[in-house]
Amino acid sequence: MSVNDAVRAWREWIEPTKDYKSLMYFGSPSVTNSGDADKGLNWLRDFLNQCSGCKIDFLCIHWSVPYPSHPTPFPSCHSPFSSNY
Repeated sequence: MSVNDAVRAWREWIEPTKDYKSLMYFGSPSVTNSGDADKGLNWLRDFLNQCSGCKIDFLCIHWSVPYPSHPTPFPSCHSPFSSNY
């Protein structure tokens, strides 16, 4: 799904549910730790930038590669998002 389509769907379907139950918590769309330009952490960063004002309570990231074999350890993926989430 493209970031534009995801943002549009989030605003149309997810955001309005807060009106039904205010204590509901929303996780971001789930991504993997892919470093490809249009996937994974880059996709999530683009989604968060385009979905400004969206109510997202926590981030969902599937870390699918064992730590020793991946060049980017999990804590380093946290830092770009830590100031906002």
